[in-house]
Amino acid sequence: MTKIRKHSSKRITLRKKYTCEKKVRDHKRKLKKEIRNMKKGGVLKKPISKGVGIPNLYPLKNEMLD
Repeated sequence: MTKIRKHSSKRITLRKKYTCEKKVRDHKRKLKKEIRNMKKGGVLKKPISKGVGIPNLYPLKNEMLD
């Protein structure tokens, strides 16, 4: 028969909590900086936006499409 084990608490020390938050913050900052530099270098380009198109309520839409 297996023993039922009590679950440990999820509490952590504040020192550990804040160091973890700091590492996450620094990592995100580093990624943003890399993306910014890639945009400046021309590696990443802005997506091309679609044209406005013809609205469905326009009365001469079929003629325009032809």
